[in-house]
Amino acid sequence: MSLHLTSQEDYFAVLDIGSNSVRFVVFSSISRTPDTVFNEKVLCGLGRDVGTTGAMHQEAMDKAIVALKRFSALVRQMEIPKIYAFATAAIRDASNGTAFVDRVKTETGFEVEVIEGTEEARLAALGVISSNPAARGIVGDLGGGSLELARVADGKVHECVSLPIGPLRLLQQTEGDRSAFKTIVKEALKSVGWLNKWPDEELYIVGGAWRNLARLLLIERQEPIEVLQGFAVPTDEFRPFASALSKSKFKENPNKKLIPPRRRDILPFAAYLLKKVISYSETKRVVVSSYGVREGVCFDSLTADEQKIDPLLNRCLSVALERCRFPEHGNMLFNWVKPLFLSDKADGPHMERLHRATCLLADSAWRAHPDYKAERAVELALHGRWLDISHSDRAYMGVALNQLYGGKMDKAYIKDVLILLSDERRQQARALGAALRLGQRLSGGTTDALSTSEIRLDKSKVVLVLDPDYRDLYGSIVKRRLKTLCGLLGRDYEVTYEKIGEV
Repeated sequence: MSLHLTSQEDYFAVLDIGSNSVRFVVFSSISRTPDTVFNEKVLCGLGRDVGTTGAMHQEAMDKAIVALKRFSALVRQMEIPKIYAFATAAIRDASNGTAFVDRVKTETGFEVEVIEGTEEARLAALGVISSNPAARGIVGDLGGGSLELARVADGKVHECVSLPIGPLRLLQQTEGDRSAFKTIVKEALKSVGWLNKWPDEELYIVGGAWRNLARLLLIERQEPIEVLQGFAVPTDEFRPFASALSKSKFKENPNKKLIPPRRRDILPFAAYLLKKVISYSETKRVVVSSYGVREGVCFDSLTADEQKIDPLLNRCLSVALERCRFPEHGNMLFNWVKPLFLSDKADGPHMERLHRATCLLADSAWRAHPDYKAERAVELALHGRWLDISHSDRAYMGVALNQLYGGKMDKAYIKDVLILLSDERRQQARALGAALRLGQRLSGGTTDALSTSEIRLDKSKVVLVLDPDYRDLYGSIVKRRLKTLCGLLGRDYEVTYEKIGEV
């Protein structure tokens, strides 16, 4: 796995003209896990009148043009070499959609591709796959004018459909009549014959309205990690929450200020849509994806080999190259501590991957003030822009890095996430952190000390093996850290002096 530092010459912009918003995103490059350099959204409501008049309202189009002119100026200022501009439901369904696209080109220079609904569904599904290669189930992307559904499995997108039941459109079409709204939604979902063919899988939700619903649930449940990406809830818990919200007046919700004002009116209707998709798809769990169509565009531009790169490890490596003194040390530390954590359990590959990710971040907080290194490392683990990782995985990495930097377990920045881990997992994470702490102190960040030593389990003991030529590396601090590690593993320890590879 290799990375290269990006520059402005690598920048790639995606312009997404949707039914509710116009969004401009600049990625650092077309790569497996690009950084978001710039992200701006303007709520224009282009699709608000399409369901009733068949055309976009002049005021909405004028507002969109103002936003697009700004984005065009930013493209020039930022000297972005590659741009992909596309439009979705409102423009493709409106009678004045073609004229609007022509106006955009004349006044802003953007050449906009109006994509079909099934293509929008495919790109949204690719966005989910890019953030979770093992995704299996139904992807639902709710926009203002339409709902895109796709089935994903084995890293591929299968069936796709686009339904004209976005809440912005239906509210206009039904003039706010809830009974009519529900009837149209039910009929549309019934028409998707494959929606319930794969029960007991997962529903991946994409789109601003549904993410806002998930944010409200996350707050209501008092989740210790307030990160939407990867937030997963069983459908028998999410469905009643969505059902209750669909029947309420959102202005009475105590958390309404967390939701943009323009989205508050449509949120109960978005909640009803989600409730019905859960029911019709018979999925077992709702998983939030912060990645959707725009990220799918990037992913679709990669080669097959690039798409197979592990997104978590790739991003961790990127952070290591940016922040760590000895970025190559992460993989060496992983190989050094691995003999302590060999497992034949079914989750062995998953834990091995999580250990490698933690090792890559082991030196990430070295620049922080000594009193705050542990806190900085934990903050990175819990709230970093990681992909293909659960909240409990974030907690595991946080506990390990906290131990690595000598942090206490009762500190406010770490104690609340401990409920996400079983006692066994918590102890294992602490042991991993202690092993990394030992390896870092023993080696001082050099490669020689790790390559000429090893640590392993031997019946009831942890054995630290040192090259006789490096016996002076074993000092009082190393001994103290070895004893801490053994205490967490519940084992005695032994130090031997042998030539590595000659045992």
